[in-house]
Formats: sequence, structure tokens, C-alpha cells
Amino acid sequence: MACASAALFVALGGAPAFADPAPSGSAVPTSSNAPEAVPEIAPKGQPAEPGQPELQPDVELREPQFESRGYVEGEPLRVTLTIANMGPGEAKEVKAGFRSVSGAQFTFDDAQWGDLGTGVTLAPKETRELRVTGHFKEATGTGAQLEFSTTTVNDSDLADNKKVVSVPVVPPATKGSVAGTVYLDKYNNTIADAGEGAADVPVTINGPRVQDLTVRTDANGRFEAKDLPAGQYTVNAPRQLADGWLTQTATVVVNGERPNDNILIQAVRPLSAQLKATAKFNEGPYKPGDEATLRSP
Repeated sequence: MACASAALFVALGGAPAFADPAPSGSAVPTSSNAPEAVPEIAPKGQPAEPGQPELQPDVELREPQFESRGYVEGEPLRVTLTIANMGPGEAKEVKAGFRSVSGAQFTFDDAQWGDLGTGVTLAPKETRELRVTGHFKEATGTGAQLEFSTTTVNDSDLADNKKVVSVPVVPPATKGSVAGTVYLDKYNNTIADAGEGAADVPVTINGPRVQDLTVRTDANGRFEAKDLPAGQYTVNAPRQLADGWLTQTATVVVNGERPNDNILIQAVRPLSAQLKATAKFNEGPYKPGDEATLRSP
């Protein structure tokens, strides 16, 4: 029994051995000289990389500039608008518009806005200037105001997108007169020479608050209409006078400042009375088969 036990001990080879646990911090060290990663910055006006904020536009409308110091009813309203994208992002679908605020009614045809009516793209720091012509339709009170505005997609600052401006207008209570001469331009020099005045011709005056006011010329072709409310007027005689003379229409602004006492309505001869067509053959007489050339002298 003792031998068997000894053999068994020898076969097992004694007590089992176990590997020591790996010491703490034995992972392979990384190099301390490796460069740090630098995040890429999207160029201005380009889409940002995933994870970065999108660059936004900032479209602003600057102070509108008017061409007149005092508009009257019926007169064209000419304005210069400046729109700029001051942000770092591209501005898409930039549009401009208007609305009457108080004191007057204004209109602008849609075609006046061009591509700013349908939407245009502005690059960062790009500026657009637009000249629009509207119409001063009617004064409804005092302190005429008009609002211009601009819009774009994802604008970063909406506070600079609108401008409410006071429009310089002349109130209709301001009065003025229109006077002038209807003349037959016999010398075709656009000057009312002595003896060219057309007598007893009806002259019709139309404006925002005056319709079909008719006055007649005196023996010298002179006419006058007084106490007209401030406004833009058309002044015309009948299209055709006696003996075929053709007249033209004059446009007059009554604003209480500019004198309108020398309006000239010119009458000219029709082309049929001024032009005379003649022609002749190059030679002759001709025989059958000859070639004939017709020429104007």
C-alpha cells in the first residue's frame, strides 16, 4: 500500500503550479509624441461638417433713399433700396416687399422687384441695390409712412429686416394753378412764335382729385385753371384740331412751389402733309423684254 501511494504521488508530479497575475500597468504604452487631432473648420459660405453648427445668413435692409423732397398724388414714387447679407452663411430665397402703413396709399407693380420678387441667393457680404418706381395713389391723412422689408431662409437676426420710413408728401390742401398756350408749330421749332396761338380750343385737365376740368384758349391760344389741389395732372387739347393739326399731351406737377404758367401744348402737321413720295424710271422708252428700274429721286 505504501508503494502504491508513492507511485501515485510521483505520477501527479507534486503540487500544481499557478501563473502569477499580470502586474498593474503592464499595457503597452503609447508614444507621447503623437500629434493631437485638429478639428476642421468649414469655410465661410460652405455647409458645416456633421456635428458643427450651420453658418447662418444675416440679411439686412438699409435706409431707403427717395428721389424727391415732396411727392404729390398721382406722381411716380422712386426709391433706392440696399439689401446686404452680413452673415457668414449663404442667404437663400431673399425677397423684398412693401406695405402702406399710414397717411397715404402707395402701389408698386410686381415687376419692379425683379428677382428680389421671386427670390435670389446672396453670398456672404454680398450687397444688392434695387431702384423701384411706385405710385403715390392717395393721401389719406398726415404723416405718410411706408414699410419696406426683406426675408430669407434661416435668418440669424430679424431685427434689421424692416424699415418704416416717412415719405415726404405734399398734402392735397396745397393749391396751385396751371396755365399755358396751345400753338400751331408752323416753323416746326417747338417754340410758340408770335401768331401761332390756337384760339378757342378746349383744354382738358385731369388729376387725382380733378376730373375733366375744361377751359378754353383765348385769341392768343392762352389758357388757365386755378385752385387745383396738389397732384400730377395731364393737360391736353383735342387730338386733332382744324385743318388736320395734331396735338400732344403735357404732364404737370402742382405742388405749390413750382410755377406752372407756361405749359406748351404743341400742334404739328400730320406726316401725310409733310411727306411727299415721288419715283421715276431710270430711262425709256422701253421695248418688250427690257429691264426697267424704278428709283426715288
